[in-house]
Amino acid sequence: MRVALITGASSGLGWKLAELVDRQEKMDEIWLLARREGRLRDLEGGLTTPCRLLPWDMSGEEWAGKLKDLLDKERPDMALVINNAGIGKAGAFEDLDGGHIQTLLDLNIRGLTLSTHICLPFMGQGGRIVNIASVAAFLPQPGLGIYSASKSYVLSFSRALHREVRKRGISVTAVCPNPMMTEFFDLSGGIGPTGLKRLGLDSVDRVAQKALDRSRRGKDLSITHPTAYVIRFFSKILPHSFVLWLEGLMGFY
Repeated sequence: MRVALITGASSGLGWKLAELVDRQEKMDEIWLLARREGRLRDLEGGLTTPCRLLPWDMSGEEWAGKLKDLLDKERPDMALVINNAGIGKAGAFEDLDGGHIQTLLDLNIRGLTLSTHICLPFMGQGGRIVNIASVAAFLPQPGLGIYSASKSYVLSFSRALHREVRKRGISVTAVCPNPMMTEFFDLSGGIGPTGLKRLGLDSVDRVAQKALDRSRRGKDLSITHPTAYVIRFFSKILPHSFVLWLEGLMGFY
């Protein structure tokens, strides 16, 4: 049984990726993991591929054991794993709520890492992992310190794992979009199209499509918006101290 797992599937990019997987990938089942069961049922209603709803909170402790038990029982071919679940929070680090910090780290880092580790033994030749990072992964961003750091982790981890598992015919693609107008802005407490972000919002449809296209080609990185290419280029050639100074001038913080 060929299965695609999509975390954070109840809205935004995760929802769009589920629709594209339904139309473009030949799966026996799509497993949709997110805490809002009602939204998952709404999504399921618009898909033709049979779905399994996993209404679990990935910031908690129980979901990982449930996923492992399910995999041990079903023994599927995990053909595609899309780790999309994540949150952000804007503001000075010392002003952030400790509980929100913990939730961010649990979703953006711990959840993604455990999901990958649990699914990897069930992946074979041609298996694909898609990890949603961000353009914020390329540079430190005051005012978005732990968010950008968490996405830097996703990028670094994904590229290292890509090298480790390619001998098994498995690819890992890190997706680094510009900001997109999704529920993410509403829940982040202030992350929005400011500073350099004003230069261009990414399209959810375009980010999702290119992510799958790059994944099918076995690439380790997916960037969509032209300004993301520019940011990545300058992050590689300029000292970060200088970039941080420029960020201040351009309204990042």
